[in-house]
Amino acid sequence: FYGSSDQTISGSINNLPVTYLQWNNYNNNLFVNINLEISTSLNLEAGMIIIGNGNVLKLDNACTVSNARASCFVDGAIQKVGNTAFTFPIGHASTSDYHPLTISAPANATDAFTAQYFLTSQTNGISTDPTISNLSSCEYWTLNRTAGTDNVSATLAWDGNSCNVTNDISNMRVTGWNGLVW
Repeated sequence: FYGSSDQTISGSINNLPVTYLQWNNYNNNLFVNINLEISTSLNLEAGMIIIGNGNVLKLDNACTVSNARASCFVDGAIQKVGNTAFTFPIGHASTSDYHPLTISAPANATDAFTAQYFLTSQTNGISTDPTISNLSSCEYWTLNRTAGTDNVSATLAWDGNSCNVTNDISNMRVTGWNGLVW
């Protein structure tokens, strides 16, 4: 996809199979309003890809992602299938906040994880275990195992655009919601 204006992928096909997707549309967006499945490569040259609410961009086991950065990433849910470590190129498009989430390698090629970044306060609750003193009130990530039984380690990325970041990052922790507490 190239051009000088916003573009949209929509229609009645669900899980539209695509081999290679290149997005090169500086200062514009690609709106994806269906589930899209990429098998080989996602090349983020310029502009944002915005996945419509309730839709997922699925990247197959062999799919690679290139050129993700602060000016070009995906705003919405991405599912990665496979058994390799992976960095989800996610963020929030309206503010150009790029906040990738990296997972360690699952054991099986059929394992799948879905990630998304949100530039808002989470709504699960504020109850914490005693080791957590404060929760971010303005951004969060979700990471869900959507196929398989393996666990992975997650690494989050934040920068000067992030909220609630202190100068003492040695005290910052990634926590997960267990259904009752953080």
